[in-house]
Amino acid sequence: EQLPLDAFVYMGRIHYIANSDVTWGEHEIDYILFVQADVTLEPNPNEVSEVAYMDVAEVRELFETAEVRGVQITPWARHIVEAFVFDWWESLGDRQKLEELADAEKIHRMGDCANPGWTDPSNLQDPAAAPLQMEF
Repeated sequence: EQLPLDAFVYMGRIHYIANSDVTWGEHEIDYILFVQADVTLEPNPNEVSEVAYMDVAEVRELFETAEVRGVQITPWARHIVEAFVFDWWESLGDRQKLEELADAEKIHRMGDCANPGWTDPSNLQDPAAAPLQMEF
């Protein structure tokens, strides 16, 4: 109720693969939605460990110094921030400019699937021959 659907700007998608260890990993397509609003935050503690309001300089510093400060940032968040967020930040408050920066057609690949040798198993005649194996 605090965020009507028409308040969101669809910025694009990323296809992301990363192994956490020999058993676990992530393989997902994430939709990037942008909204600027005053809301009551109630983050899911299973998904979010900390929340902070930051200006652009603070975000840049966080990402530049995270490793030496022991701050963990997920690879997909790092990619989105470094590849897109600073350009989007310049358009805050101007929905038309944000919409011009959006890329609704392209799926940006990151993690293992961004490597030139990666093969999408869904495009193979024999998915068992793919370098990425998933068993359920």
